[in-house]
Amino acid sequence: MYNYLGEICVLILSSVLLFNTLLSFDMGERKNFLFFLCVVCTLLSALTNIFSIYFIEHFEARLIPLSTAVTSLFFLFLGLTPFSFVRYVFEFLPSSWKFKKALYALIFAPIFVYLIVLALNFKFNLIFHYDSVLGYTRGSFKNITYIESAFYAMLIFAAALYNKKTISRRIKISFILYPFLAMGITSIQFFSTYWVMTGTASFAVLLLVYLCVQSDLLEYDLQTGLLTTPYFESILNKSPRSSLVMISVENYAHLESCMSYGDFRFLLQEISSALVQFFGRNSYHLGANKFAVLSENFEAMKTNLQNFFEHFENFNVGKKSVWSVNFLAVVIDLPSHAKNYEEAMELEERLFSLARSAKDQKIFFCHRAYVDELNREKAIRRILERELNMNSSQFQIYFQPIYSAKERRFVFAEALARLVNTEIGDVMPSEFIPVAESRGLIEQLGKVVFEKACDFVRRNKDFVGSISVNLFIHQIVDPEIVDFILETIERFGIKPGDIIIEITGGVSADEFNSVRRNMLRLSGKGVVFYFDDFGTGCLNFASVITLPIKAIKVSRSFISMMEKNVEFFRFVKKFIQNLKDGSLKILVEGIETQVQDQMIMLFDVDYVQGFLYSRPIPEEEFLSVLKNQADVYPPPTC
Repeated sequence: MYNYLGEICVLILSSVLLFNTLLSFDMGERKNFLFFLCVVCTLLSALTNIFSIYFIEHFEARLIPLSTAVTSLFFLFLGLTPFSFVRYVFEFLPSSWKFKKALYALIFAPIFVYLIVLALNFKFNLIFHYDSVLGYTRGSFKNITYIESAFYAMLIFAAALYNKKTISRRIKISFILYPFLAMGITSIQFFSTYWVMTGTASFAVLLLVYLCVQSDLLEYDLQTGLLTTPYFESILNKSPRSSLVMISVENYAHLESCMSYGDFRFLLQEISSALVQFFGRNSYHLGANKFAVLSENFEAMKTNLQNFFEHFENFNVGKKSVWSVNFLAVVIDLPSHAKNYEEAMELEERLFSLARSAKDQKIFFCHRAYVDELNREKAIRRILERELNMNSSQFQIYFQPIYSAKERRFVFAEALARLVNTEIGDVMPSEFIPVAESRGLIEQLGKVVFEKACDFVRRNKDFVGSISVNLFIHQIVDPEIVDFILETIERFGIKPGDIIIEITGGVSADEFNSVRRNMLRLSGKGVVFYFDDFGTGCLNFASVITLPIKAIKVSRSFISMMEKNVEFFRFVKKFIQNLKDGSLKILVEGIETQVQDQMIMLFDVDYVQGFLYSRPIPEEEFLSVLKNQADVYPPPTC
């Protein structure tokens, strides 16, 4: 007698897994197809084993041919099951593995031998036969299935162990556990024929692989029925030639908070169904409010997209509520606009930002100019990541001389960051500063400028009095900035007063106390502070005078407004006088014309900076100006 209850359970569970696999995966992918074969072989081996056991227990001599055929099918699927598993595992190993050809030989040789023995069994009874008196009788090769299974299990173990650095941790652990799990369960039947465990062993391994490996490769989202992000990524990385449409539900958060759970789930289902209806099964849910479709017919795609939007005009959920769903779509041509998933996602983020600023436009088409702009931004980012260091010859500091109205000469300069002679030419700060801010490089940029300025002062103490450096507000707030500034000044052997730190007016109320605390610590050590772009930030005069500020830089916007408005001219004149009464020095920036220069000289300012006096210039030219400025730069006429 045999106990084959386990085989019945395996038959039921593997049928469920087979159904789920067909619904959840694209069989066009080799990994998925091989896993599908593993499930099929496990299911058929359990099914044929149940029938085989039935014929063994209810043996009748007249049914020997049928019994032999059924049992032979069982041994066929029993042998194919570990073979299908090892082929599945092989797909996860690196294609460049030098033992690939040898591994192929090791994979196919055992199953080839097994199938030959199974074929010869019909004549020589090598594995089993049905005796007319004794019934089912085992042959001399009765243990060949155990040997084959053990060989494949150890092959999987060795391959996973050898490639442990090139496969993910979950896959590695799963494949290493495979032989111990399979052989452990099979050994029960080997020592006790009462328990039928062949199908159980296979299904246990199958379930382990599904939970730890295959579930990560799910193509279909179970909630929406659409293809998932991992599958979308794999498709885009194969460089498809089609139009990619990214669709965003712009008021997703509002709908989720206002609608009932049931209505909101119904809405998502309706969106998914409409995508399939208008675009077919090549539709994707990329999480929360993002959807995507791929279409090889551009004109049909535009028509379908328009029909999709019209479908949701005054969309009705239930009997009482009517909800407006705000869609926004961007269209990208593959592969001319983007060649892989990463490029497509960076581009769609940029396009959605542009599309949101273009009012009353639901569909935004990508043009080459947007791609070129993004590629240039990425190139600038790569350059910054490479060049933000003291030894860089491409990331330099230029100096804009600052003129003393009283001494009638240039007395110091502002250090300004520049990217020059790069592979994409010279890059202006208006381009690379926003890139540095968006990519988290702005603090590193500010520190390198500060270090280069300190190094310049160290090397030119005989000609340079001091250099002013801009520090971004994020750095001033940072509690570690104090130690960095003092350590850098000490490292380069200069005096704290040799460096003037310019801070911007863009300080929020929450940040003000931290900024003030750090500035007081630094000024106590002799560091000088100027307040940059006063009049454009969010700090008022009362707040500024509580900071250890030596001078105020008046924004160029004040100067341009003075030329146009006499009343504003009088206001600025009085404003500057009030600042001077508070013992603050005044530096006016942005002077570009003789008229502007004549106006600000009426205010008795201390320093002037602007293109009229000098543009930002390289180090060598600035040193030449300091040495020869009496001849080269005569004081402007007031």
